[in-house]
Amino acid sequence: MKTNFLLLCLIGVSFQACYYDKYNELHPNSTDPCDTTQSATFNQSVVLILRNNCISCHSGSNPSGGLRLETYQQVSAYSANPKFLQSMNHSGTASPMPPGAKIRDCEITKIASWIQNGVPEK
Repeated sequence: MKTNFLLLCLIGVSFQACYYDKYNELHPNSTDPCDTTQSATFNQSVVLILRNNCISCHSGSNPSGGLRLETYQQVSAYSANPKFLQSMNHSGTASPMPPGAKIRDCEITKIASWIQNGVPEK
């Protein structure tokens, strides 16, 4: 039983590693939000990260945790809260988001850079 659980965990980690290594193949018509040639703006990178990782739960009339991350105004207002990045980093007292799997480190770095640069929209 314990061996089956460990095997299942190993398979799960393997699939997740494959997903993150193949971003451009999985999203051929999308710009990789980790592209370092682009500046960190909401429209060019942050919105892509949120669409891929957050919007499915944090949108609509009943968003998870009461937190909507659909528009620039919503996200920029919440970005000043330290728990915003803590939740993505799965650190601090914030609930780890997304649950189960962490956002790619390069995406978290991109969002942190966006915040440090004054949360530019365009």
